[in-house]
Amino acid sequence: MHLPILRILLLLLLTCSSGRAAVIRVPSDFPLIQTAIDSCASGDTLWLAPGTYFERLIVPDQSLTLCSDDFFTGDSSAINTTIIDAEWLGTLIQVYSQGEHVFRIESLTLQRGLGEAVPSHSNAGALQLYAMANLTLRHIVLRDNKSYTGSCVLYGDRLTQLVGRVVMEDIMLYVSRLSANQIPLHRQFWSFAQYFEINKFRHSPFDGPVVMFAVNADTVIINDVCIHDQRMYYGGLSFTSHNLGRVHEISVRNCNITDSSMLSIRASSSELNPFLEISGITIENCITTQDWDVRDQSPFLDVYSSGTVDAQRITVRNCTTNTSGIVRIIGEGWLRNLLVEDNVAGADPDGFVSNCEHDCFGRIVDTAHCSVEDAVVQNNVSNIYQFSAPNGNLRQSDGKFLALTLGGQDGPGEMMWRRIVIQNNLVNDFEDYTDLRLPRSANLGRALLLTMSPWSGNQPGVLQDVIIRNNRQPNSIPERHGNDAMLDGRMVGSTVELGAGTGGPCSLVLRNVLIEDNDDGGVAMQTVFSTLTAENVVSRNNGRLGLLFAGDTLVLKNVLVTGTDSWGAYYSYPYEWLFPTHQTALGLHLGHNTMTPRLADISNVTLYDNDTECVFWTVGMDMIGYQRLQIRNSILWDNDCDWFVSPCDDFSNFESPTFRYCLLDAPEPGVGNMSGVDPQFHPTWGAPWLSPNSPAIDAGDPSIVDQDVEDPNLLGQALWPSQGILRNDMGYTGGPGAFAIDTSWVALQRPKPRPKTLPRGFELGAPYPNPFNPSTRIPFTLDR
Repeated sequence: MHLPILRILLLLLLTCSSGRAAVIRVPSDFPLIQTAIDSCASGDTLWLAPGTYFERLIVPDQSLTLCSDDFFTGDSSAINTTIIDAEWLGTLIQVYSQGEHVFRIESLTLQRGLGEAVPSHSNAGALQLYAMANLTLRHIVLRDNKSYTGSCVLYGDRLTQLVGRVVMEDIMLYVSRLSANQIPLHRQFWSFAQYFEINKFRHSPFDGPVVMFAVNADTVIINDVCIHDQRMYYGGLSFTSHNLGRVHEISVRNCNITDSSMLSIRASSSELNPFLEISGITIENCITTQDWDVRDQSPFLDVYSSGTVDAQRITVRNCTTNTSGIVRIIGEGWLRNLLVEDNVAGADPDGFVSNCEHDCFGRIVDTAHCSVEDAVVQNNVSNIYQFSAPNGNLRQSDGKFLALTLGGQDGPGEMMWRRIVIQNNLVNDFEDYTDLRLPRSANLGRALLLTMSPWSGNQPGVLQDVIIRNNRQPNSIPERHGNDAMLDGRMVGSTVELGAGTGGPCSLVLRNVLIEDNDDGGVAMQTVFSTLTAENVVSRNNGRLGLLFAGDTLVLKNVLVTGTDSWGAYYSYPYEWLFPTHQTALGLHLGHNTMTPRLADISNVTLYDNDTECVFWTVGMDMIGYQRLQIRNSILWDNDCDWFVSPCDDFSNFESPTFRYCLLDAPEPGVGNMSGVDPQFHPTWGAPWLSPNSPAIDAGDPSIVDQDVEDPNLLGQALWPSQGILRNDMGYTGGPGAFAIDTSWVALQRPKPRPKTLPRGFELGAPYPNPFNPSTRIPFTLDR
């Protein structure tokens, strides 16, 4: 049985049972719709025959249904042939239904409404809702409605009281044009409601000026909205909830906006703990041309929750803004499945010089308070333009030109950032830094800035399974700005910047992090962590700085730094007469600004082929509670440096660290070391992999706690990438944590593409993955 037949039977049943609900035909029962409405009882249905009705309607406080043949017969052609036309003489329909009463409009075309200003508010063109009014729209075509000072299609009056429930389903909008005057007041849909819901919205391409949606409600439910090929002024889509927000499947493509965000989704309340759920957001091929004097910090996608956020499946690609960033997501909870690629922040040189002495920024993705999982930020561009203000050059916020920022939450709890790729992003710096009187630039974390808030109940934040590669900054600024002028003034720029905040304990774990082929350094620190743990962290082929870790407790296991390339020994204003900037392969900073005990556990580190001022740069080694630094089971080989170990210059009681069971270029204090002995890295795979004959195999600390992991298939033998028996192997591939190393992305020589033809034969080389395991399984796939 078809739905229209069910509707007819239901209406007949209601009519028989209640004696009141009726189906009224227009024009057969009443010639005019308004006359029929005036004669209706609550619960009645007005059935309009095909045709055009030149009327403007006022709906009283009743439950009424206004519909076409499609509602009863399923003939969808009736939607376009049953038309209510206000002839641009005023608002098309004014709705007063409230409380339990709902006004329903189904399967009709509403056209040529005109909104005009009245003493207390501005009327909408098509649908004006009054205090606590309830409206349901289904299968509606909206055509050529406009307003001089308000909303073209729908307006819920915020100047008197919130409207009740607004539900829209299967809406088609055609060219609702606005007057060119007072553009900032114009909206297509403008509603302040208790409940607002959209299911399936489409529109025809047109050139505004228009703000498509401005919705503010306790509960907001949005599903299946497509906004394509539009030019919008002073904002695009804005959805704000105070209790519950669910926004799913929104597509914005090929749009141009002059100001504010393309899509703003907010859940904000000072009394409630709102929940915001987002998924299936796509923004592609869009442009913003914003004026810094009017708006700033308005990315394409702006998400904020003062409570909880659950955001997933978000894509923003090939978008361009002359000023601000691309994506901003703030709220406690999770962000999953994010793809941001091929975007440009700062496309217009004039867009940065209007009003940005302290707020210029080109962040691509900015997140705060939420954990992040499965995110890719790639092939994006941020531009820095030469800035001259009447009072001189100001470069105090340059460091905000970032690919991704991750911020901890403002309270106790676990933070997890995992499976993240940041690659092939570019910072074009057009500023001139030849004048050394310029203030130091905040050249920090050009690919990633991670900051945490200190709380006594915090669990450690975890940054895990992260790849940061090939991020370019051809004209790098030589200095990095920080809070400690004596310390940070000598630091170089970095690709990753880590900050712990101040005022309490704050711990961070870095696990399986690869940073390679970046212009401006590896990892640097803003502040000191209470505990910082680095497990399987690799810095390879980065300029000037490898890794700099700062914490009251430092734990480093399976760390590789190689190919760090020193540039000129830049001096940082105004301290250039004191110190050069420190360019180091591995920097260790133990509690420089605290008086708490410091501990360090550093094992299975490989520092190889670094051309820097120093291999080790150390701070805080003579402070209270510190036990002399000891490096264990490590390889430091073939590094070109001015100093092997360089302390911070303003500490006179520095004691050089000791080395225990390490392989070194030259003798250093310690036990079990080998000096001047080639570690014999693998001839094909290169460092850090050891050849089967390497003297570093089974040469580390013999203690049980340092043993390599046992191969479950060959008892007594080490599991790859460790080799030999269970005694610790020196360097990156040894120790109890080596089994977790992902050999596919640590390999210095990248694998060649698989052949697309059948092989003619096989040639077996050295057994892999474990040269000491006589049984080898070789998986392979043949193309058909």
